[in-house]
Amino acid sequence: MWQKNNKFKAFICFILLVSVLGIPAVMASSTGQSVTVAGYQVSPEVIMPKETGVISITIRNNGSGSAEIEKVSLHSGDLKSVSDDYTRVGVLGPGSSTTLLFKFKAPVEEGIYFPEVWIDVFNSSMIRYPILVNVNTEISPIKGPVIEVEKIIPDSIKPGDEFIVTLSLTNKGQGKANDVNVQIIIDPSVPISLKSPNNFYIEGIESKGIYKLKTEFLSNTNAKLGLYSIPISIRYRGVDGIPKQQNETIGVQIKGDPEISIASISSDPARIDQGDFVTLLIKVENTGTDDAKSVKASVDLPFNGVKSVFLGKIEPDENVPAVFTFDADTGGMYTYNVTISYENNDEAEVISQMSELVVTGSTGILSNKLLLPILITIAIIIGPTLLFSIKILKKKNE
Repeated sequence: MWQKNNKFKAFICFILLVSVLGIPAVMASSTGQSVTVAGYQVSPEVIMPKETGVISITIRNNGSGSAEIEKVSLHSGDLKSVSDDYTRVGVLGPGSSTTLLFKFKAPVEEGIYFPEVWIDVFNSSMIRYPILVNVNTEISPIKGPVIEVEKIIPDSIKPGDEFIVTLSLTNKGQGKANDVNVQIIIDPSVPISLKSPNNFYIEGIESKGIYKLKTEFLSNTNAKLGLYSIPISIRYRGVDGIPKQQNETIGVQIKGDPEISIASISSDPARIDQGDFVTLLIKVENTGTDDAKSVKASVDLPFNGVKSVFLGKIEPDENVPAVFTFDADTGGMYTYNVTISYENNDEAEVISQMSELVVTGSTGILSNKLLLPILITIAIIIGPTLLFSIKILKKKNE
């Protein structure tokens, strides 16, 4: 068991820990990244002297930009780390997290120890976060609240849309979070406004408790397409009364819709005879507000030739020609379908339009090449007879 002076030292260490951990380790940089220690666990919670334990620490990027974690290491003058440092951990995207493990060997003497995890973030200052390790003491430290925020955001938001974002606040700590204040910060440069209040007060969230907030937004009708970040500030107190703050972001993706239509249909030659080699030109236009991707066009004419073409991406206010070539080997009047398929925000869409094509030829529609000789023959045969009849009529009238 502990002696009296050891108990007093441990108690003093615990008070210091509460003061240190009252303000979470946060790093914010000019690039919009904000790296925090979201939480940690020591296993076992109370470790025996010389025993090997494990520290599990979760690092989270709460910013709107990516953060590159260069190195994470465990430092202590009392505990012995038996794990290698983590070098070139990698890039954490907005809202993502990673969990790292460190093995350590407890010292010979019992007590409360505070090894530090050092986090090196590229182009920013180092984070130094203390960890409480209890080596066979009778002191049970107060465990504070840890709030985790889940954001439920609509997948597709268009300019001018009203939309709801649900914030689900879960207290994953072992103490109650009191006087919780949630503030939503709207920058004037962001084409999004709030329809609901920007400040919310929650009296308390118990350990393992969940509190949901519904917030209403409106995107501007002339908003440019893209990803926008809306900062959230969350302040609360643990049972120790020390204020804590964490920063979150809502990522809103404003998307448009492509509107694909057929602008015009023409052929070369304009008047098609049986046996002609035909170029059919169909102009496909996008009158929408977003790109149409993987655009394909096809026609179902019964001729040999090119009847399907890939057009790729068509941007807003752009038209692209779809060129089909074939041999018009049979005369007639043909009704055919023009089909355009494309991707709209990763969803497949299809439009179809009916059109007609006339090929003059031997199937009942006379070719221009045959029509002139036939007219000349008719004129030769009936011409004399017609003139004789006109002369007789003139004599009668006289």
